[in-house]
Amino acid sequence: MSKILKMILMFVIVIAAVVGIWCGINKKSTLPPTTKEPIKIGAILPLTGPAANLGNYAKEGIDLAIEEINQQSGTNGPTLKVIYEDSQSQNQQAVTAVNKLVNVDKVPVVFVFTTSDTDAVLPIIKETKVILWTNTVTPGITEKGNGYVFRNGTGFEKDLQAMFDLINNKFQDKKLAVIYFQFDFSQWLISQLKENLGNRFAGTEVFERGATDFRGQLTKLKDAKPDLLYVFAYNEAGLIMKQARELGMDCQFLAPPGFESQQNLLVAGPAAEGTIYTNPDFITNSSEPRIVDFQKKFMAKYNKQPEVWAATWYDAIKILALAIKNNNNNPEAIKNELLKIQNYQGVTGNTSFKQNGDVEKPVILKTVKDGQFVPYQENK
Repeated sequence: MSKILKMILMFVIVIAAVVGIWCGINKKSTLPPTTKEPIKIGAILPLTGPAANLGNYAKEGIDLAIEEINQQSGTNGPTLKVIYEDSQSQNQQAVTAVNKLVNVDKVPVVFVFTTSDTDAVLPIIKETKVILWTNTVTPGITEKGNGYVFRNGTGFEKDLQAMFDLINNKFQDKKLAVIYFQFDFSQWLISQLKENLGNRFAGTEVFERGATDFRGQLTKLKDAKPDLLYVFAYNEAGLIMKQARELGMDCQFLAPPGFESQQNLLVAGPAAEGTIYTNPDFITNSSEPRIVDFQKKFMAKYNKQPEVWAATWYDAIKILALAIKNNNNNPEAIKNELLKIQNYQGVTGNTSFKQNGDVEKPVILKTVKDGQFVPYQENK
């Protein structure tokens, strides 16, 4: 082979190699992009212990929302992953959990359920400036977080005002007593009741979380002959009502958010009938399309009807997803996006955020009728 032919052949080989490499690069560049890592979110819930039923309701709502969000995000959209920690309703457990979530898992947002857990983790949130999302009804809780605390559960000021309106309109001359567990704003609650009810306030008794025998406290309250008994409890409420009826107390039961639980109805039985309580605007027998759709999805996943806390936390995740839709997991950016959300139409009513991170959303009165939770207005 002549020298010229060899040079031509070498030139062709080099060109072919370059073209092959270029085609390979071009082909590689047209492949679908690698799926991005999900954005991690922390959730500190009471999954065991005295408030486990509430924590597990929340987890069910969160998991359903995460499933829907990730299915809708597709290959390129943001996906979310929740890292759960069990607080057991113990403050130190909550502190340990938030340190892990913030410092090890590097989450930009931490969900916290209970009031005491929220208070326990606040100093860490203020120092690290991650978003704390809580469902606590504690008055003024958002102001404690330097702009990094949000909640989509209504503050208790609004619930208590709805309860005062009920008492003053329907039970004007009736005396009210309170049985409650010790919590961070319990003294504020008692002072508000005394101030608004005056000589119609018949007294208080306190119990320990997780207690099962309330007869001693109820007997003392019975001696005061109240017409109304405000049962400030969560999963203890059903047993308190049952024991009160067994002691012959025929007073009207009133309750705060947190009473709406199938466990309370199961334990209390007929004793819970007629209880009136404040609640987020979630009506299980609503014909509103978004609520009907949520219930169908919840029933399909869990084979049971959703509780209000499942609905509340379902909304919370959906709202958060709007704030991070551009794959932005920076807490400061998330905070700014959350503050822009106005009139979000969720299953627990329309949600708007104030500049302090607090929420504007409706509170309604509900009652127990024929063993079902229904709007109170339907029973006047």
